Amino acid sequence: LDALGNPIVGTVDPGGLSATFNGVTVRFGRNTSPCDFAVTFAHLGAGIDFFGGLAPTTTSLTITNSVISDNTVANLCAPCVGAGVSADDGNLTITNSTITNNETTNQFGGGVSFTGNSRTMVMTDTIVSNNRAKGGANGEGGGLFLRQNANGTVAIHNSEISNNTSESRAGGIKLESTPGPLTATIDQGTRITNNTSFGTAGTSAGISEGGGLDISALGASTTTLKDVTITGNHANDTSGGAPGGGKGGGIFHNLGTLNVSLSRITGNTAPLGSGLFVAAGTVTAENNWW
Repeated sequence: LDALGNPIVGTVDPGGLSATFNGVTVRFGRNTSPCDFAVTFAHLGAGIDFFGGLAPTTTSLTITNSVISDNTVANLCAPCVGAGVSADDGNLTITNSTITNNETTNQFGGGVSFTGNSRTMVMTDTIVSNNRAKGGANGEGGGLFLRQNANGTVAIHNSEISNNTSESRAGGIKLESTPGPLTATIDQGTRITNNTSFGTAGTSAGISEGGGLDISALGASTTTLKDVTITGNHANDTSGGAPGGGKGGGIFHNLGTLNVSLSRITGNTAPLGSGLFVAAGTVTAENNWW
């Protein structure tokens, strides 16, 4: 991060470019760049902005033992992504790090956004807390916004996703694939706690769904939750953009397959489906605490 608060930007050469951050603090980035969806894409990200390059190029962003905090995407470009970390079309590995107090003003992914095609994200022993995704309908994924267009993989191990908020879907984690499939695993004692999907009224109303986790995975997508605690999350809009009120205080599931086992899903609130709301798809839940 430079002295003016500009985000670190990765581009790619024909051989592929990867980046590693180890023991680094990235703070107070503030992106006010004008919208440019054609050439520079400089409006993306505020802390770390990484573009790996289109397949078949294989590139990666690795973050270890680092702190990514207090970064803001302050422009109003929409849709846009990733205040703390924006990783597009590259593999992403985050280990033993803290991503906190980052904010988007009109975009997805307050803490982290991970987008692209056929890429893999692995998060281990990491805290994602107190991040915010604002912007009405554009404010999805307060903590993590994770979307792969095809054949993506996401794994979250022994991590904490807590106290994040969104003005639309997914206070904590948004899992999405278009058209899919996406294979996602959250396990090894991961805690998804005290996150809120608020929802907003108005012409660009945010929809209150999935306080802790929102899954909208097309195709033959599978999400597996094992040994996960999902508690104290809220989809608390009583009217706003969600007909009938907020849905899925703990989990909102729409399409794909969800398997839940050996997990605790308690103390979540929503007008519809305090623990789990199933809009579509298949859910198998065995040996859980509700």
